Amino acid sequence: MGIGMVIVVPKSDVKKAHKEIKKFKLKAWTIGEIIKGSGEVII
Repeated sequence: MGIGMVIVVPKSDVKKAHKEIKKFKLKAWTIGEIIKGSGEVII
């Protein structure tokens, strides 16, 4: 199992995206957000 399909939408459109997906009897979850960072990657 994994995450499956991922779509990225502006924060202002999250509710609209969930509503549109629900029309197709699918489930959707918000799993994160994109934020400005320093550009440094830490593993």
